[in-house]
Amino acid sequence: MAIVILHVLNQDAIVGEMDKLPDPKDSFVSISNPRKMDNRPVTFIDKRAKVIMFPWNQIFFIEVMESEEEKRDTLNIWRE
Repeated sequence: MAIVILHVLNQDAIVGEMDKLPDPKDSFVSISNPRKMDNRPVTFIDKRAKVIMFPWNQIFFIEVMESEEEKRDTLNIWRE
């Protein structure tokens, strides 16, 4: 599952999870557990909603964040 930041036209960015990245042939992009960047509920989405679908023409771009598994597998080198 990938954590994504969905940039919707004329709205604040929405954070959520995607099971798989969308195919360009898909009509909609769906994310689960939608929330604002500060983890507060999105005002125009009912707080009980678990999955939301946006049409491609309303999306400016999508950021795919590093998953927790990838973070564990990454070697972090710290300098003192």
